[in-house]
Amino acid sequence: MSDPTHDKYIALARQLIATIPPGRRILKTDCWNEAEGFGEFISPEHWVTYCEIDIPRVEKARLLHPTLDIVQGDIRNLPFDDATFSAIIDLSTIDHMQDFRPAIAQYARVLVPGGRMLIVSWFTVIADHEPEERGIISDRQYWFNFYSFTSCLRESFNIEEIVYFPEHSGVRWLMGFICKKVQTTS
Repeated sequence: MSDPTHDKYIALARQLIATIPPGRRILKTDCWNEAEGFGEFISPEHWVTYCEIDIPRVEKARLLHPTLDIVQGDIRNLPFDDATFSAIIDLSTIDHMQDFRPAIAQYARVLVPGGRMLIVSWFTVIADHEPEERGIISDRQYWFNFYSFTSCLRESFNIEEIVYFPEHSGVRWLMGFICKKVQTTS
């Protein structure tokens, strides 16, 4: 399967992962790619955990990739200790939640200080949380107000790069954010 958008997701994920030293922990926030036969794309040099909310998708991904560390869980309440991961890869996971704020707070909680993150999601400047129905009702996808989203991100992260997907533009558009968790001092 080849899809230019998916290929760009993967290239961005690889770009971020290349900055993470081998042996560090990485969280991928879903296992859609793995359950749909795209296969894993994260370096075997890293300890990767996949967190997926959908139980049938977890089961399918485990069947196709029995050696992957796949945890059933919700990005709004991640089942991991504080400062567990050196990187987070969210390839259009957060936009399946009506409110992005709980997930971003959880990402900040489970990332180590200075940890890196990639989020790819849908945005608009005219509305917040407009669902796009895609088949079954549980597969809603939301797009967020760009300004509200970036303001929330900046509470815990430095935005290092914003990547545009010009092939997905109009009233809403697809964008990627490469971020670094702000170092906190106590």
